Amino acid sequence: MTKRIGAADAARILCADAPKVIAAINAFTSQTFRTRGGRLGSGMGSLLEALWVYHMNNALMNEGGPARDCELAWLQDHEPADFACLLRGAEWEPERRHGELFRIEAKSMNIGVDEAKGHFTNLAKETAEHDQLLVLIWSWEELEDKYSWPKIHDYFLGPSLPIIRARDALHIARGGSFVVSVRPSRLDAVFSRSPALG
Repeated sequence: MTKRIGAADAARILCADAPKVIAAINAFTSQTFRTRGGRLGSGMGSLLEALWVYHMNNALMNEGGPARDCELAWLQDHEPADFACLLRGAEWEPERRHGELFRIEAKSMNIGVDEAKGHFTNLAKETAEHDQLLVLIWSWEELEDKYSWPKIHDYFLGPSLPIIRARDALHIARGGSFVVSVRPSRLDAVFSRSPALG
């Protein structure tokens, strides 16, 4: 029986392939997505995230060797990540993570937007050891005659858990706290005593 790729090796391959994937996306968008204007809040970030998946899958397939053992897939709505790295051709059950090597949460942030669009709210208890965070930093790059195109200037692809732990520690250090889950029966008791609720 042939040994299949493991999660750590697959994550290393994706990280190694990321620079050429970003270059391929920029080459594509500079030719294909030239437009006049360049509206903030255009939804272009979501499109760039989708292009990352398609270009990464292309790189994995064309690279051969162990890279060919994995592929990226879209997760269904309401999952705590956007994509899953799968064993190519394996049976996949997202509810149980069966067939998955790890998951990837994707965030795209336009340099020109003055808001914290990239909220990373994944919980440590929902995150596996090799789950990754992808952050694409982009803006509308100006060309002649008021044309522009969406250029990815920088990116991060790395493990999610250290970032989750640092985020949570910073939240506590700033005086924050976390909501403790309450059993539904206790919630009923709280709401039945509330004067505002009758």
